Formats: sequence, structure tokens, C-alpha cells
Amino acid sequence: MSDSKKKNFWTSLKDNMPWKELLFGLIIPLNGLYIFLHFNRGLAGMVFVLIWYIILFTINIAVMKKVNIFAVITLFMILLNFFTSSFKSHPSLHIMVKAFDQAIFGFIFLGSILLSKPLVLRFVNKETLERIPEKVKKSPYFLKTWNLVTAMWGIFYIITSLTIVYLGCFHKELEDTVDFYTGWPATVILLVISIKFPEYYLGKHRHDIEKE
Repeated sequence: MSDSKKKNFWTSLKDNMPWKELLFGLIIPLNGLYIFLHFNRGLAGMVFVLIWYIILFTINIAVMKKVNIFAVITLFMILLNFFTSSFKSHPSLHIMVKAFDQAIFGFIFLGSILLSKPLVLRFVNKETLERIPEKVKKSPYFLKTWNLVTAMWGIFYIITSLTIVYLGCFHKELEDTVDFYTGWPATVILLVISIKFPEYYLGKHRHDIEKE
């Protein structure tokens, strides 16, 4: 990758990645919970998470007049994981519940494609959308782009669900490793794809958009 391309890549991430929403809605509460879990203080961790999100949602809604979508999804994931942990004494049931959780996310993403605004498009910063020309936003390629990105998220979660079932049946020793890599590392990769793929796809169809 040339220096100019590297610069454009990182500039694009810096300008388009919803860093504040990601930091306060996902990174801080999730890592805070991991710290409590590391010291076997899971219940205290859940209390921390709930208090954090109550404060965050109050500030978002009362002051900023918007909802942090990352916070909503992360809280939902944490509550589901807390729920599945209650089945640890029943390994087979625990695996199935974890797989079901991931499948729910997958179908939520895929189902949102049927709506006027797919789920990943709702993640995009208002400022970023305002920088996109109206002609592009009115093009069918614009919605198709975000439908494709949303489908990627949905397929990822469904594949993760199937992987959990497979590992639970045949390779339980790999379960924790896969759990980690399909967590925040995968989320960061999907976010990068969500930023770069629309640029590529809309750029590829730029001439068709201009002709419309």
C-alpha cells in the first residue's frame, strides 16, 4: 500500500468512524466488565455496566437528543451473555443458548434489510451523511450498498452461531478462543469494512450514479 493510500485509509477511518459512540457505548463498558470478571466479580461488573448505561442513555437522550446505537447493541449482548452464563452447569444447553443469541443478532441485521433504513446505516454519523451529495443518497446504489454491508454483519453472526454449535460438539477446547475473536476484534473489523466498502462500491458505480 503506497503512502498516499495509507494516508487516505487512516484519514477515512478518522473522519467516518463514530469514535465517541464506540468508546463510550462499547469499549469502556465492555472492558470494564472484563476487568470485574477477571477478578471474579461478575455481579459487581453487571452493576457497573448498568449504572454506566443509565448515565450514558440519560446524557444521550436529555442533552444530545440521540441514542447511542452501539450502547444499545452492546448492552443487549451483555445481558444475553449474562443470561447464558446461568446455563453453565448444563454444557449442552449453554452452547445452544449462546448459539441462539448469535443467531438472534444475525436475523436482526438481515431482517432490517426489509426496512427503509438497514441497521448499519443507522450507525453512520449524521455529520458523515451530511457530507454525502444528495444525488448519491437518492441513488438506488446508496441503499444497496448499506443493504450489502448489513447483510455482511448478519451473515457473520449466523456463521458464528453455527461455529459455536460445531465447536461445542467437537472442539470444546477452542470455544473460549473463538469467543474472544468473534467479540470486539471482529466488531472492529466489521466497522472498518462498513466504512471502506461503501467508498469502494459507490466509487465503482460513480458513473452510473452521475447518469441517473
